[in-house]
Order: sequence, then structure tokens, then C-alpha cells
Amino acid sequence: MNILLTGGTSKVGKPLLSQLVNSPNIQQIICLTREPSKLSEWSTHPKVQIQCLDLNTSWAASDLPPSIDICLHLAGVTHSKNTEDYFLMNAETTLRLAQAVQSRGARRFCYFSSQVAGLGAGEYALSKFLAEKFLLNLNWEKLSILRPTEVISGSGSEGIDQLISLAKRFHFFPWIIDNPEVIYAPTTNEAIIDWTVNDLLDHSVSRSIKICVLSGPAISSSSLSRWIAKKYSAIPVPIWLGALNFFAKFFGIFGVHLISPDQVLRLRGKRFQVPRQGLEISRVTLPSPMDNLFLPDRKPTGV
Repeated sequence: MNILLTGGTSKVGKPLLSQLVNSPNIQQIICLTREPSKLSEWSTHPKVQIQCLDLNTSWAASDLPPSIDICLHLAGVTHSKNTEDYFLMNAETTLRLAQAVQSRGARRFCYFSSQVAGLGAGEYALSKFLAEKFLLNLNWEKLSILRPTEVISGSGSEGIDQLISLAKRFHFFPWIIDNPEVIYAPTTNEAIIDWTVNDLLDHSVSRSIKICVLSGPAISSSSLSRWIAKKYSAIPVPIWLGALNFFAKFFGIFGVHLISPDQVLRLRGKRFQVPRQGLEISRVTLPSPMDNLFLPDRKPTGV
């Protein structure tokens, strides 16, 4: 089985690649990346082929390997000052890639979307929602659209990882004052990767089209704050969500971007939006490092 992997340099992609190479059912993993040096440790591995290709540039299906069984698409733009970047990379490029891999024989596609995918949650969420729609309009034997919630890796620079980084370095971190619209459902890198690999290698169903939200049990903003404060001996600095939105817009006028322009919309956006009528979204509850703080009656939201 030959797998085409994008986003192999990301915090999920790198450890995912490490696990994929250990599977006896996988003969080759082709990693598309614009920065091959970040995967240099795999350059001599017999199962790994590193191909320098920037998906944002002009390319054709003929630039891809001639035989692909599965495409595992993690690459995307998460934060950008230019909203056009979201639609170019997350939506248009995903469609181009899907059509290209189909022409090279791929009948299975696994797409890492976002828990905020949908309408009314900003341009990033909309771009992911459009990508899901594009993929659903193509013919697949197996299509897995995965919507991970917050992933705690300990080494990332976004989301909860960013809060943890601030807590470890400065012993304080921002705490969004409790708002019923802001709920988190963090899980771990390891849990996301294990589930994804098992899904990729599952051949028990001949045809499968599904959307899965991969999350830990839901917790409130205050519970998250208590956990970070206790674990890293840090002080939470309360921030009202409305004030965060106001200051972000104010400083944005002067070209200073405290957060992504649509960050607050992502926090407040409606979850579990369905890109196609009649398609159900399943929720997969994964382990979390915060077991003693779970609030199981809350639905997971947040970024």
C-alpha cells in the first residue's frame, strides 16, 4: 500500500509518519513538502520518499507518483492575516490534490479538517467546510474527514499548546473568562495518531464515507485554566472575550495583529455543522491529560 502524505512536518504529521513506517501493510510513504530539510532524518529510510513540492504553486497530477492508494492530507493554513490564504490552501488546493490523486489511482482519502468547520465561524472555518464539500462531491471507496479538537502535544505553538508555552516560560497565561460559548475538549497527539493509523489500515468496510470529531471529554475555560495553573505553577490573567475582540480589531487598524482576524469567531462558532444533507457526524472520545477535570455534559467547542 502506497500512501501520499502532506503536512508531514507538522506537530501531528511528524509523529504520524513515525508510526506509519512501522506498519507492515505499508510499502511506501511519499511525503510532499516544500521544506525537505525538515524531514531530513527520513531521507535514507527505505519506506519513505521525500518529494519537494509546494502545493500553493503551479503543479500537475503528473508531478505526483504514478501509483497512490491512499492520500493523507494534513497540510493547510491555520492562521493568516490574509484571508485569501485560507481559501487557496484549505479549499482550492485540497480539491486540486483530491482530483490529482484520483487520476493516479487513489480511491481512499483521509482529510484533517477542523472542529470549527462550518458557516458563521470566520474564513478559516468556511475554507475547511468548503474543502469537505468538495471531497464529498467526488467518488471514493473510503473518505474519512477528521475534525480534531484541541491537540496538546507539548511542543506546538497554537491553541492550548501556546497557553502552556506561556505558562512554562513566564508563569502566567491568558484565561478567557467563562463564557457558555467557549468550551474545550483537549486530547493528545498520541491519541489522534493512534486512531488515525487504525482507521487508515481498517479494510473491514468496502465503502465508507464519514466525518468524525476526534475529541477528549469537554471542559470549561475555567477548568482548563485551573489545570494549566496547577501543572505549571502559573497565574491566569482573566480576559473577557468581548474585550479580546475589541482590542484585536483596534490594534488591527494599525497593522498590529494580536490574534488571527477570525479567532473570536472561531471560539464562538457553532460546531457539528454537516456539509451534506443526510450525512451524520460521529464523535469519537479519545483520552486526555486532564481526566480529573472533565465536564461530560458539555459539547466540545473552542479552537
